[in-house]
Amino acid sequence: MMAAIESDLARAAFMLERAKAPTILLGAGARGASSLVCDLARCLGAAVLTTPDAKSLFDETNPLAAGVFSFGATDMAKAVAKETDVMLAIGTNLGEFATQGGSAFAGADVVHMTEDPFDLAIAPRATTTIVGDVAEHMRQLTLQIRTTPATTPWFEGLRARHASPTAADLHPRRGAIDPRQAVRALGRALTPDARVACDVTSAALHVLRDLRFAEGQRLWLQVERSACMGSALAAGLGVRLGSGVPTLVVIGDWGLMMGGSELHTAASMEIGGFVVVVWSNAGGALIRAGVQAQGLDVPAETHTWSSPHFASVARGFGMRAMTVRSARRLARAAAVALRAPYPVLIDAVIEPNAEIPGAGARYLHLDASSGRP
Repeated sequence: MMAAIESDLARAAFMLERAKAPTILLGAGARGASSLVCDLARCLGAAVLTTPDAKSLFDETNPLAAGVFSFGATDMAKAVAKETDVMLAIGTNLGEFATQGGSAFAGADVVHMTEDPFDLAIAPRATTTIVGDVAEHMRQLTLQIRTTPATTPWFEGLRARHASPTAADLHPRRGAIDPRQAVRALGRALTPDARVACDVTSAALHVLRDLRFAEGQRLWLQVERSACMGSALAAGLGVRLGSGVPTLVVIGDWGLMMGGSELHTAASMEIGGFVVVVWSNAGGALIRAGVQAQGLDVPAETHTWSSPHFASVARGFGMRAMTVRSARRLARAAAVALRAPYPVLIDAVIEPNAEIPGAGARYLHLDASSGRP
């Protein structure tokens, strides 16, 4: 067995050394080896993509960072995937949320490294597979690489062509916040060691695409194997109590309605540095996008219902709370709340009909992979 692994590692090193456009896809299963990933990426001059659940495991201010791939991917990340000739997938399966079922890297040779054999059963399509201790195998692989990376990353031209629009390019409606501006406002409010927990709503897609995490900051998101609206609130409490650092929960308005007990817990325990931002966009935006992507009509009255007054709901549980309708107020409120000695809920009113990044493309991909017209 050991000889077989050594042979696979040697083959992987050979492929990566000769790659012209190498990419590392980092999954949540590589959580204990993120520093080794950085060393290997620097050695190879490789682009580093992450799966959704692994976002923040790689410093997104690093010039080798290329963003999240698949769910919530930027145009830049999609372009990197398309141009990749050798891809090293670490700590992930090769399924829908990592590689669009393998189709996204169809033109690349794939080295698949994971500790979980179950990962091999999800859309298997690898040239070389290495199963076992990811950190140890990463060390061995790095030792075998003999190459001098270029001073400029191979994908630098792609970065220039696929730059995201600036906040100045966006024009939110009066009384509601453009979601991209909302995410950037939250990014400005974060402390250097902040933790963020996000549930699976349209907010997650905006966080994945537009919120850049620096070294020391971490995101909790669970979408690749299981997902539930509202789960971020309970997870965020655990993250805050376990880490001892300021924690921001970004939760959809439908999700918050599932979390009354968590609000009561936070208020009763007076948990400081704990902020809940309700992504209030009239509910169901992600579901609506999926319906529209399938060519079905969305009733005009869908967004005429009055949303609950979430700040009043929070006050009923004993929390401090406020409603904000501009990105500037959101940034200021979140920054102050993250440093407060008590928990705070911010009801952020988000434009309900704003574009949701990648939602339609995901449904179209699922239709294609299932053979449906």
